[in-house]
Amino acid sequence: STIQEALDLVVFNQVRGKESAKIPLKYFPNRLNNNLEVEVDFFNYNNDLIRMKRQLSPNDFEMTVNHQPFTERYKIMTDTEKENLIGFIEGILLPQQGNPFLDRFIPFCSRIAFYGMLNSLSQIIVKISSPGVPDFYQGSELWDLRLVDPDNRAAVDFNLRMNILEYIEERENEDLTGLVRELWDTRDDGRIKLFLIRRLLLARKMMKDLFTDGDYIPLETRGTHSDSVIAFIRRLGDRAAIAIAPRFFTSVVKEGEMPVSDLWRDTEVMLPEGFKSAVTDTVTGAQYNIESGIMLCDILKLFPGAVLIR
Repeated sequence: STIQEALDLVVFNQVRGKESAKIPLKYFPNRLNNNLEVEVDFFNYNNDLIRMKRQLSPNDFEMTVNHQPFTERYKIMTDTEKENLIGFIEGILLPQQGNPFLDRFIPFCSRIAFYGMLNSLSQIIVKISSPGVPDFYQGSELWDLRLVDPDNRAAVDFNLRMNILEYIEERENEDLTGLVRELWDTRDDGRIKLFLIRRLLLARKMMKDLFTDGDYIPLETRGTHSDSVIAFIRRLGDRAAIAIAPRFFTSVVKEGEMPVSDLWRDTEVMLPEGFKSAVTDTVTGAQYNIESGIMLCDILKLFPGAVLIR
């Protein structure tokens, strides 16, 4: 079971205090042949210094440890202790009336998920608009609730992503504003994230020189929520892209509300001296005339973030 596998990994993690240990590669799937054993230097574990030790028989999947003191220093769970722990975990996760753990955990989880979603959208704006090459882990184009290695190595449903992209492209041509509202209303399905990635990568493609060679200039913010905004401009000749990515959302918006319009009050992004231009928001397609400063209550009306292109 998943819980049993987790307990096995707890035992595996206990050896990290030793200099080295021989670990079957079932703990490192897809890295090497599963019939191989590796020796891990746990003092350099974070650097992922794993080297091949020797061939093992296919059935040799039990962990062995080089140092005899391991068994004396660490207590391995008995079968009874494992059964009791599994029973406890299953009990607190069982949906039933009067479960005090779930009564408190589910609202907490919902709150974390909402603000995590907003942070993810802002992260995309910063990542794609910043200097350098934006990197996307395969399969993370929608909400990715998997753990890291080895969980995030699962197969990716590319057909699902292709179908979503086809739908987004069709709706963009019909009614971009309506699509943005729809994606916010259905934000739990992750399409809003893929939509944002698509829009910003298209902008990078169309203005390759700007995003590759353009200057990076941080922008000052002022007002009530000035600490809750990341803003910078990329400039190359007459071309420019202004990235606006909110952060620290809990001080700005209540759970479930969209952080737009009047919530930003007097918060303003200050522009470089002499900057005056008509710009288009890459995300929503809205057009603005800006000069000296950008009031967020005017720009963030449909989406919690913007990349303004000149």
